[in-house]
Amino acid sequence: MNINTIGEALRILLESGELSLKKHQEVYKAISSDWNTYNQLNELANTMGLYIVHYCESYYISAMPKCKAFAYSNEELRHELNGQFNNIDLYLVLLIIAIFITEVSPDGSEPKVSLMTFNDFINCVDRKFNYFSSMQDLEKVSIENSYNLYDCVNRWNELLPVSRNQNDEISEKGKNSRYQMCMTAIRFMERQKLVRLSGIDEKNIYVQDRFKAIVSNTYNSSYVQNQIFDIIQSAGGDII
Repeated sequence: MNINTIGEALRILLESGELSLKKHQEVYKAISSDWNTYNQLNELANTMGLYIVHYCESYYISAMPKCKAFAYSNEELRHELNGQFNNIDLYLVLLIIAIFITEVSPDGSEPKVSLMTFNDFINCVDRKFNYFSSMQDLEKVSIENSYNLYDCVNRWNELLPVSRNQNDEISEKGKNSRYQMCMTAIRFMERQKLVRLSGIDEKNIYVQDRFKAIVSNTYNSSYVQNQIFDIIQSAGGDII
C-alpha cells in the first residue's frame, strides 16, 4: 500500500471528480495495478460518505445517497436549480431527471443511447405525464410509495405546455413553461458532468462517461427508492 498514492488519488478525485489514465497516468496505474491500494482508497472514500466507480480507463467519485457532507440538502439543491423554486418544483425536476435516467439506462443498465435530442426528450416527458395524469390511483401510489408524484403531475399541468412553430421548433420557452423545467433538469445534469448539451440552440444531449459509471451503481443501491423507475417505465412513451 502506498499512502502517498492514495492521498494523491483522493485529492484528484475530490478536486475534479475524475482520475483518468489519460490525465493522471502514474497515479492511475499505481491504483489499478495494486488491488490493496485500490481497496484502501475505496475504504477511505467510503468513510467520507463517497464511493468510487471505474469506467473506460477512468475512476469517478460521487456522494453516497444521504451523505450529509457531500450530497445536497433540499435547500441547497433548490438554490442550485433555481433560487425561486419551492419543494414541488424541486421534486418535479428530480422526477424529470429520473425519467431521463430511465429512458437512457433502463434498470440502471449500460446506457442504450449516447445521444438524445432535447426535442425527443421533452416529448417523452410529456407523454409520461399524460399517462400519470390518467392514473386513477395516482394519489394512492404517491402516498404508498412516499413519492410526490401526485403533486408533481399537478405542477406539470400548471406549466405552459410545449408549443411549436411551423418548423416544429419549440416556441414556448418562458420561465413558467415545461420547456424550462426540462431544460433546468438537463442543465443541472450538465453541471454534474453527467451529460453535455451541444448543437444549435443546444438541441442535442450527449450522455457522458461519468453518467455511465455512476448511474448503475447509484440507482441499484438499496438506499435509493428505485421503485419510481418501475412506475416511470410502466408509463410508456419511451423514445427507444
